[in-house]
Amino acid sequence: MSLDFDSVLIVDDQSTNNIDYHFIDKSFFSNFPNTDIQPLEYIEAKEKKPFLVIINNKSKKHNAKQICYELKENEGTSEIEILIIDDTIDDESRQEFYDLNVLDVIPSNFNKPQFIHMLKRVSHDHNQIEELTLKSKKAKHAAKAAIYDIGDQASVIHFLQNSFKCLSIDQLTDLIVETAAEFGLYNTVQLTTPVQIYNRSSAGDPTERDIEMMKSFRELGHVYQLGRRLILNFGPITQLIKNLPDKDEEKCGRLRDNLALILEGALNRLSAIFFLEEMKCLFEEINSSVKKTKIQQSENKKKNLKIMEEMYEEIQLGLSEYGLTEDQEIALMNTVDRYSEKIFCTYEEGIKADSQLETIAAKINLSLAHFADNQS
Repeated sequence: MSLDFDSVLIVDDQSTNNIDYHFIDKSFFSNFPNTDIQPLEYIEAKEKKPFLVIINNKSKKHNAKQICYELKENEGTSEIEILIIDDTIDDESRQEFYDLNVLDVIPSNFNKPQFIHMLKRVSHDHNQIEELTLKSKKAKHAAKAAIYDIGDQASVIHFLQNSFKCLSIDQLTDLIVETAAEFGLYNTVQLTTPVQIYNRSSAGDPTERDIEMMKSFRELGHVYQLGRRLILNFGPITQLIKNLPDKDEEKCGRLRDNLALILEGALNRLSAIFFLEEMKCLFEEINSSVKKTKIQQSENKKKNLKIMEEMYEEIQLGLSEYGLTEDQEIALMNTVDRYSEKIFCTYEEGIKADSQLETIAAKINLSLAHFADNQS
């Protein structure tokens, strides 16, 4: 930093000593505040604080000790060096100033070149302290941001883990809202499927205004921010955030990124839920078909048995009328038995096919159950 921009604050009403401070301006920028304004108030109103305050202890309108105390007790000015000018100060008063942590107490007839040299050294030390302080603040800020980032990432991971336990769209929608609420965000989620629209809000039932807003902003892209409001669109999932901390751009950006990650994870889980539901519907249809087939085959068996019984009765009653010999009757009954056996064999093959279909359906159901358990 150029010394031309370093400033010295001079507190002197020029009532005594009549010190000429203009020589300082060759190396520094000096300020003579209005005597009606207290130095602390004057410094706090400035964007750039002085590195040194020079106080004439003989000024009638100022209390040097009180000024020293106020500056050193204030967190924002405690690092500013103070130099006291007094020609006749006694040892006790001098020690009191030293106890207030002033740089030094010097007479008014100081050596100007030496004085400037001292100011340059003080300015250099002050700038180094400021630079170290700034680095420390940046390090603390980075550490704080890292801690927040770790916490936010933990929430995202927690969401992804819990999303695997969601076996319905209702559960998934609730989880999205709850996770955003953990970030301190008032939010509403709308999840649209071909058969139903799911609406959830961290404040209870979502308002019609929020629902309409999400519908109207659906075509604005993945992430759209308007002041404190944020709209996120990921496929069939739309989320409205109402209180984004837009004044803190770093935190705001971190939240946008994490919310986007959450919705991407939710979108993947939604696809898995759709698949599970489609598989369940398919398996239900298969089971229903197997049951219907089994019932139909059972009915067909009863009908076949009844037909065969009727046929036997009719043949036995009509044999005497046909005038057949005993051998012819035996041959005819053998023929009937042979074809009856073929009918029974065909029926039993149908029973076996039915049993195999039931076995396949049971295995599919078992696989579905295992898949659902692994997802949760």
